[in-house]
Amino acid sequence: CSMADSLLTVTQAAALRGDVTDHTIRRWLRLGWLPATKYGKTWLVEREPVLGFVPPKCGRRGQHGR
Repeated sequence: CSMADSLLTVTQAAALRGDVTDHTIRRWLRLGWLPATKYGKTWLVEREPVLGFVPPKCGRRGQHGR
């Protein structure tokens, strides 16, 4: 399994997780919570960290989004 096999676009990662949108994943990337590589305007993230990632609970109340 090569490195390229485990790389996903943000959209693919969001679809695979199913519980967050691509906007959420991009926010995590900007915050530095997930390892990623940026090629031009495209973020590529590794499959395992994305699927296993649990965002820290910050001081926001309730679940925003969906």
